[in-house]
Amino acid sequence: MPKIPTYQSTGSITTATPSIKSNVQLNVNQTPASALQPVSNFIRDSYIQEKTTEANNKSYKVINDFYEDQFDAQGNVSQKGWLTISSEAKQKNNPTEASEYYDTEVDKLYQYHKNNKFKNLNNFEKKAINAKFSATSGLLKREAIKESRINLIKENKEITDDTFVKESLLLKELGPMYLPAFKDNMARIINTNPEYDSGVKKQLIKAYSEKGSEFLATSMANNQPNNFKLSLKQGAFDDVPAGELLKLNGVADQKIKEQKFNILLSPLDVPLDADPRDFTIAIEEIKNKTFGNNKELQNIFKSLNPQERTEFEKAYQTKASGVRSDRNIATYSKRNC
Repeated sequence: MPKIPTYQSTGSITTATPSIKSNVQLNVNQTPASALQPVSNFIRDSYIQEKTTEANNKSYKVINDFYEDQFDAQGNVSQKGWLTISSEAKQKNNPTEASEYYDTEVDKLYQYHKNNKFKNLNNFEKKAINAKFSATSGLLKREAIKESRINLIKENKEITDDTFVKESLLLKELGPMYLPAFKDNMARIINTNPEYDSGVKKQLIKAYSEKGSEFLATSMANNQPNNFKLSLKQGAFDDVPAGELLKLNGVADQKIKEQKFNILLSPLDVPLDADPRDFTIAIEEIKNKTFGNNKELQNIFKSLNPQERTEFEKAYQTKASGVRSDRNIATYSKRNC
């Protein structure tokens, strides 16, 4: 019940003319109704504040029900909740699909609660619920669209990566001559993707161009080291980081050295059923560096630097010892058969 206003007055003993003072100021020109207007406004504002607080408290309880799935008597989901709708929207392949799905399902969610749980609510409560519903729904929708955009980016990247793999196979097969076409094809598929802005496109084109060049450089350094060095001098791998090129150049040097060693030591691969003297002659020719007067082999040996020649001597001793052991075992087995 609203409180009745009280007023205070004061009095004192004085020789002055008797009088009474109070804090009530009345305008003689006002009607009784207008004079009581401030009291009426206070009562009205207090009532609105009280009802608004009650409505807010109740709206939080009602809104909590929006999050959870609703079930029928048989235990089946009769209405998806916010959490389920949001989760399903996030799994969509693109933001447009996620947005449309979310809006459709959330409208169903709102209508379900409106028809089943709003009947006994007053206008204050309905207004509070609608405000909180709109705010929360907007937040969840933005998050769902954000996740679906990430899914789209992942899917686009998978397509781009698949194209990269196929193009890389051609690049490995055709070599540096295909490198410009490889870069053009990768740039084309990236530029045709509407989900990439200009900045992202530029970064991706640069990244895939470097990856393609590095892939080719790595393949050639391991399998075609001489061609790698030639292509390196021609600037075919200029977009590969300098540190990586230095590393690959070292790999190529190692492969070239191994190739030279294999060629120089190939005379030791005498068939087991050949004349044993052939193996002895091969050992002597390599030891003396005459290589059976083969100019090509002699030039290959001359191309070795001092460190490589030292390593070659160790490789020669190791292989000669291994071949000799294999031949002795074969000869022993043959005699004891």
